[in-house]
Amino acid sequence: MKQLISRLAPVVVLLGGLFWLAERFTPTIVPEDVVDLFVDAGLEFTASPTEASLLEQRKIVIGTDINGSMTQRVVRALLLLDSQDSGRPIDLYIRTEGGRIDDAFAIIDVMEGLKSPVNTHAIGGTHSSGAMILAAGTGVRCAYPFSSIMFHGGLYDDDGDYGQNATDNQRLVDFWKHHAKLPADWMECQGEKACFMGPDEALKFGIVDKILAGRPRVEGRAPAREN
Repeated sequence: MKQLISRLAPVVVLLGGLFWLAERFTPTIVPEDVVDLFVDAGLEFTASPTEASLLEQRKIVIGTDINGSMTQRVVRALLLLDSQDSGRPIDLYIRTEGGRIDDAFAIIDVMEGLKSPVNTHAIGGTHSSGAMILAAGTGVRCAYPFSSIMFHGGLYDDDGDYGQNATDNQRLVDFWKHHAKLPADWMECQGEKACFMGPDEALKFGIVDKILAGRPRVEGRAPAREN
């Protein structure tokens, strides 16, 4: 037994070393990029029954980061609905922390090329690239009473998905000058600038066209219990 263990020990040490080297030098994959790798490889993702039902009502929901997979899904839905009933409004509901600027511009470019107007709706947090898609709506741009819109400005030279080079910076400046009335220093400042605003401010700065009223309060409703 001792001879067997002595013979196996170098093998175990060698295998452990190989695994350590493989882990050390294997490029790290960011979790949110995994789906994009499948998309780039041509893997198809089918719509869920709920999503298909919403499409029948000409409604699309963005509820994840702005990435390749989500962009393909939204673009295909927009093109399909426009081809089915060209000119009839489409409602796009947006709840996202943001994401890749190229993917956001892909959705924006498609929206602007459709005959059907796209009404954009800010629900919950509509941040960064999500705010761009909101502002680029070609129909009525709406915010809900409890929505939060975040304009992600600033010009960058460092690494980052948002405004990471001179081309992106110029596209962002041109985009916001065309779609909103933001203070010039918000975009032209050096470094990152995250500006959070509620529906009233978003309306003031021209990011949305209207604030949709919530359900009327019920008179005489008992106050909520305190925990």
